[in-house]
Amino acid sequence: MRNFSVLLLSFMFVFSSCTKKGNSEDVLKGYVKYRFSPTQSKDELLGRTTGTLNDKITEMNEEAFKDFVSMEKFKMRKFEINLKRCSEDQCFITYTLSYDQYQDGKRQYENEVKKIAEIRKIEESWKIADVSNVKTYIDSKEEITVE
Repeated sequence: MRNFSVLLLSFMFVFSSCTKKGNSEDVLKGYVKYRFSPTQSKDELLGRTTGTLNDKITEMNEEAFKDFVSMEKFKMRKFEINLKRCSEDQCFITYTLSYDQYQDGKRQYENEVKKIAEIRKIEESWKIADVSNVKTYIDSKEEITVE
């Protein structure tokens, strides 16, 4: 019984570390939603990020940044959190993102990607440190051409 109590207490601690004020899950949802918006700015993205991701955005020249934020061909359909692993000041969240890709106003591809976001607590707020792809699924009614 004692082991069960310790296990339950440990689980509650890990779960609560991701659900504190300004929690990591909400920060990730906000970041993903912002990435699909047409009004992204470099300053806003730098304010939401830290670490490797922040460094990559900082190093982008104007043209590379314009390509990075160009989302007019994409429309988000679904965002789902699959798994969270958190400590007091860091979370790894695995999530699935579904979106449509358009060309000439017509839906060309249905995409589903599984990603892992590293989120760190900097002072009293959570920031996205890195995002990596785990797998990508593309559904197309036509042949996919790779350039």
